[in-house]
Amino acid sequence: MGLDEAGAGAARADEVARLAPAQGIQCGALSLAFPYAWARAIIEDFSLTPVPNAPAWLVGAANVEGEIVPVFDLASWAAADMPERASAETGPGRARLLVGGHEGDRAAIFFSGVARMVRYAPDAQPVVAGTPMPERLRAVVLSASETTPPHWVVDARRLFDTLAHELTP
Repeated sequence: MGLDEAGAGAARADEVARLAPAQGIQCGALSLAFPYAWARAIIEDFSLTPVPNAPAWLVGAANVEGEIVPVFDLASWAAADMPERASAETGPGRARLLVGGHEGDRAAIFFSGVARMVRYAPDAQPVVAGTPMPERLRAVVLSASETTPPHWVVDARRLFDTLAHELTP
């Protein structure tokens, strides 16, 4: 290996080291990711209890390890202000839950398919206006992942603060 190749390899290693891991999931047509600091577990076998008078994007509550957590359909939430709503392909037979939280606050996100690790630059520029994404996501997205296909990396605290605000009368 020549010096140029060794230098390029070291530069690539430095670039990978600056990238943080996130859990990539598919929410309807949205490819989203949540930093590993938030994401705690993936649940495949669950049952939902409906929440009366809740918006469609709060699909219910689930018992996760003895704790009742709200379950959100982010495809429905993000598409709520769009004429054509994205389908989240929800339901226990076709969906999984990504459960996460900070300290004592936990919640679950409906997703379909298989989760995968993606990487993103925590110090990247914020997402710029004009980037194609649902308007509701703009306030909660940190950046795009550096993997293919790209995932929008979500700031979970901002997201759940936003959802809580929308649920408060």
